[in-house]
Amino acid sequence: MHQIRIHTKNAGFPILGDVKYGDKEVNKLARGNGLNRMMLHAHSINFKNLGLKQWQKHQIPFFFCRLIL
Repeated sequence: MHQIRIHTKNAGFPILGDVKYGDKEVNKLARGNGLNRMMLHAHSINFKNLGLKQWQKHQIPFFFCRLIL
């Protein structure tokens, strides 16, 4: 999980709530408004294992929706 966090930081878009690679001041403001988690979510993911293909799709968590709306 660290690689995507480093890439987004280096591109100028640190992940909100990321205490290691995120923006400390923005994270402090977010914590003050009740955000206590990293805003990183896999919408879908694929696994290929021993010929079996598995695909998972997940809804956006409620706290994400509350933050962006």
